[in-house]
Amino acid sequence: MELIIKDNNNSTYNLNWAWYGETYYELKAPFASATMGKQQKAIAFVSYRDALVEKLVGFHSVYFREKKKELINKINQLIENQKYTGNINVDTIKQSSEYIDLMRLCDDSIIWKKGSYTASCKVYIAGNKSPFIYNFKFSLTETDISNLKSNIKLAKLIIEKSYFPDENKIEDNWLWASPTIEKL
Repeated sequence: MELIIKDNNNSTYNLNWAWYGETYYELKAPFASATMGKQQKAIAFVSYRDALVEKLVGFHSVYFREKKKELINKINQLIENQKYTGNINVDTIKQSSEYIDLMRLCDDSIIWKKGSYTASCKVYIAGNKSPFIYNFKFSLTETDISNLKSNIKLAKLIIEKSYFPDENKIEDNWLWASPTIEKL
C-alpha cells in the first residue's frame, strides 16, 4: 500500500505502508482499562468480505524511514565502538551528531498543517497487475495538528528509552486525528 497526499500548497508527500495493528478486545472499568491486540510490521494482510476486522494502518515517508535507519545504524556503531573500548558514555552518545540528527529528524518529519488535503491510496492486490486506487479528501483542524505534534515528543522519548533504559515506564498514548473522509 502507498498513500500520496497533497496539501493546500500542492506539496506532495509519498508515504509507504509501515505497520498495522488491530484490537481484539477492550476492557473498560471506572478505574482502569486494558486493551488486547497486536501491532506488526507491514508485509501483507488478508481481508475477507464476510469477516471484516478494523485495522489501524500506519504509513511513513520513504525519506523518513531511510534516514532514520541510516542514523540508527550510525548510533549503534558508535555504541559498539564504546563497548569495544569498555567505556560507554551516555553523554557522548546524546551529544553525537547522529543522535542529535535523529531527534531533529523526528521534529522535522511532521508534514501536517491546518487545512484541506487530497489523497490517493493505492492497494496492491496479489494476482492483479494494477493496484486498487481510492481517491479522497479530508481537512485537519488546529486541534488535530496539536494532537499529532504531541506524538513527536512521545516518539523521541521511545527512541531515548531504547538506547538509555531506566525504571520509568512510558505511557504510549498516541493521539490521532480522525477527520471526515470524503470520496473524490
